[in-house]
Amino acid sequence: MGQKNMISWMFVSVGIINALTGAVMWFVINEKIISFIFIASSVIFLLAGRVAWSENHGEEAKD
Repeated sequence: MGQKNMISWMFVSVGIINALTGAVMWFVINEKIISFIFIASSVIFLLAGRVAWSENHGEEAKD
């Protein structure tokens, strides 16, 4: 169970880092295309973390 929990936290942390990188590129560097790619990938990683979390901790999760 610990390794599965670690995978969901990895997805969430990569998503947060990508969102921060995209925000910095958007507002500081003013690079809109690359920042959009980072923000879109952060949404994908955060959704993957949510799916992994609900698979491990949802109603159907086995102990």
